[in-house]
Amino acid sequence: MKAMAAIRHTTLWLESNRSRPGSTGGAAKAQIAREHGIGLHRLGQAASTLSGGEAQRVKLAADLGRPILPGTIYILDEPTSGLHPQDVGYLVELLQRLVDRGNSVIVVEHNLQLIAAADHVIDMGPGAGEDGGRIIAAGTPVEVAANPQSLTGGYLKSWTSSKAMT
Repeated sequence: MKAMAAIRHTTLWLESNRSRPGSTGGAAKAQIAREHGIGLHRLGQAASTLSGGEAQRVKLAADLGRPILPGTIYILDEPTSGLHPQDVGYLVELLQRLVDRGNSVIVVEHNLQLIAAADHVIDMGPGAGEDGGRIIAAGTPVEVAANPQSLTGGYLKSWTSSKAMT
């Protein structure tokens, strides 16, 4: 609940700064929001109407609009949940901008588009619950895709092959 309140506050702050004459902070943040697929939402929109992925992107876009010390670690849990595939592309761009600023991003994810864009992948398994918890494969997406022990790698290999043909 506290996280959702923070998101609502951030959204309202964007709206209030954009409407102040001579303020550039809100306009810059609104531009970042538009660049990352959040611009279609009404400023001041209740956070409870956002998907989990949209809510995380609002918070990340707000971080990009202010000075961030290099070395910040962002940990995200399934940020693509509820997102349209085009929005996943915006999320990948947003996360790359954080990395380009010297930060680290750790993501727990099943979306192949996001996994394929990662610098390093750790595939845990082989199953869920008591059947999981072991590292099956680790490395670049290409290395994981080439590992015959990795279930994720098999899906990643098929996904990247299909994208190369389109």
